[in-house]
Amino acid sequence: MVSRKQYVLDTRRVALAGVIAVVLGLLAEAQSTGGTTKFYPDDPLWREPEPRTTSQVAVRKVDDLYDFGENRFVTPRGQEKARKQTPIPAGNINTLGEVPDSNWYTNRHSLRRMSVAELQRGPGKATPPDPNGAWQIVGAKSNGVTPGIVIDDRQTHRYVLKFDPPDFPELASAADVIFSKFFYALGYNTPENYIVHFRRENLTLGKGIIIAFSDEEIRAIVETGEFTDNRTAEWITDCLIKRRDKIARTWLRKLLPFDRFRVEDGMLAFDDLSWIYRLFQPHSYDVRWYSYDNDHGILQPLPNAIGTKIPAANGGVGYMAAVLKCTLAEGHCRKPVTVFVRFSGATFEVVGVARSSTDLEQREAGLRHE
Repeated sequence: MVSRKQYVLDTRRVALAGVIAVVLGLLAEAQSTGGTTKFYPDDPLWREPEPRTTSQVAVRKVDDLYDFGENRFVTPRGQEKARKQTPIPAGNINTLGEVPDSNWYTNRHSLRRMSVAELQRGPGKATPPDPNGAWQIVGAKSNGVTPGIVIDDRQTHRYVLKFDPPDFPELASAADVIFSKFFYALGYNTPENYIVHFRRENLTLGKGIIIAFSDEEIRAIVETGEFTDNRTAEWITDCLIKRRDKIARTWLRKLLPFDRFRVEDGMLAFDDLSWIYRLFQPHSYDVRWYSYDNDHGILQPLPNAIGTKIPAANGGVGYMAAVLKCTLAEGHCRKPVTVFVRFSGATFEVVGVARSSTDLEQREAGLRHE
């Protein structure tokens, strides 16, 4: 049985938690709708900051009243609001919509095209197991479902040795080698994989981004699988090429396939991927320029600023935005692309790319009603 005094105290605690939650919710909403700076002087970031040490993190007891208000009112309200909005963009991309370099990812083939030799080398192919001398077994492969052992070669280099199924030679080993090269070119960290051939006597017990790939590049990487039957290599190559084209056509139909925006001789330059990879006919498009208020996210049309030539800046440091739209001759128009350019005196630099038309349409609608 609860006393009247305890009942009153509990009621007041719940009421206070509700008030705190409402205030927190209103503050969060006010912060989310307020003007925020879009670009900073170091944009676009091409390298994530190094992670900070967490060795000194202390344990802190969470107040029960705060925890109740946060999880009963604030968090559900934020989740419901996010659900009604458009999908939330990824948070680990830079202002160009690209993934910066980090400890687990490095931009490679999509930004700086690798040579065929580099694609075939992948993370490295200079240190395969030494075929001369015995390989000492120093342990067993402890992870995964395929059998394997850990060996040291004569140079004391250590490797994990995995085997193909007896009835399906080359199946697992070739796939491992081929796709480690693809994932490395895409930017991920992958192991150095080698195809090795040896006899049982060699072993002793010891003591212890897809479209960026051309047809020729895909074929060169598949060759590292060292298939004994060329028909197998050709079949895999053909499948990968067709899959690349199917993925590209599916996605490039949904947006203007312009990429690699840059400034060249006072002009906004870019690549039309659909034409480069012979997927569609070249696109016809219009380019219109706006001034951009970086602190409030406001676009203002610049008079007579049409085409890829960058309008003259008024000096100082500021931002412009070029909006690329398909022309009426295109029939079905894909979403426009907005390219943000920062100027400092006579120097121009592309610092951001937005492929959603929502913000632009809202801002243009606001300008028409002013």
